Amino acid sequence: MRATVLIVLMALTIMAGCSTPLTERAARVRVIPHDAAAMSGCKTLGSVAGRSHPVLLESAARSEALAHLLDAAARMDADTVAIVSTSATDDGVVTLQGVALKCF
Repeated sequence: MRATVLIVLMALTIMAGCSTPLTERAARVRVIPHDAAAMSGCKTLGSVAGRSHPVLLESAARSEALAHLLDAAARMDADTVAIVSTSATDDGVVTLQGVALKCF
């Protein structure tokens, strides 16, 4: 029992260490649907992508990919990003493709 608890705690610690924190600029970028109505009035700045490392939990991989996507949009001076596509591989890598936008 004690060994099981220790193994679970070690696994959680390792997974927590794999997360990618948002930069201050990336935290201000909002995510909208990729459709004409949501994007009307916005200036397109270019394509952006975010990719995770291989991880066991898909939710952790998606969070990491989103953090990278938002950071890429922030580096382009975007205040908004529209996610165009999401893909995942069998080894736990998630890739998000998006469009960086200036809406405000």
